[in-house]
Amino acid sequence: MSNFWIEHAKEYSERGFEINNVGTHPAIIEVIKKHNLGNKILDYGCGDGTLLYNLGKKNYEYSIYDISEKMLELAEEKLNGFNLDVYKNSNDIPHKIFDYVILSMVLICVDNADEINFILGKLKDSKKDDGLCVIAIPHPCFRNQAYSSYFTEFSIGREFNYFNNGQPHKLFMRDKNISFIDHNWTLSFIINSCLKHGLNLLEVIELKDNNTNAFYNQMASPSVILVCK
Repeated sequence: MSNFWIEHAKEYSERGFEINNVGTHPAIIEVIKKHNLGNKILDYGCGDGTLLYNLGKKNYEYSIYDISEKMLELAEEKLNGFNLDVYKNSNDIPHKIFDYVILSMVLICVDNADEINFILGKLKDSKKDDGLCVIAIPHPCFRNQAYSSYFTEFSIGREFNYFNNGQPHKLFMRDKNISFIDHNWTLSFIINSCLKHGLNLLEVIELKDNNTNAFYNQMASPSVILVCK
């Protein structure tokens, strides 16, 4: 279903997902620790707050935003005791105050280019001039591959056209026996959209698949992280 995380937010939160727990979240946290710019972080599309909870810096200043009010409630519960600001309207997010703005597995949920451009513009506006924007997405070049934690319908027979931007398709989570609707955006489209909004690419991090799983894919990357300034 396309909006499982909105209509069934609590169930989504309770399940947890391997691709985040052993993949994107540790990699994003490593970027933050590596650059050590400051302690103001915005998680745009925060879900249930697991990423910031795992970062575990109670002396940091966390800000969260999500289109799902239920997810925001769950994030507030999880981040109880942290220095936290919650934004229910993206227009209320302050300008140029964040050392890091994080966008983890959000763009794949967006079905149109205008919304992607709005989000990237918002992130550029909210980070400091020397701050970083950290974007995590499933690797768009290999959507027809199967991985330890997930596979798409492109890997089980549906024709894959990498250049078909915005194409909706089903993604199946192995460990939870559920499926979502994702949208395909080429790597060049995402990078060029970042550049259009003044988010200059510093680093591309291609993540390895989880090699402790029987479905381990040693030939392709399940996720990619773009670090922009």
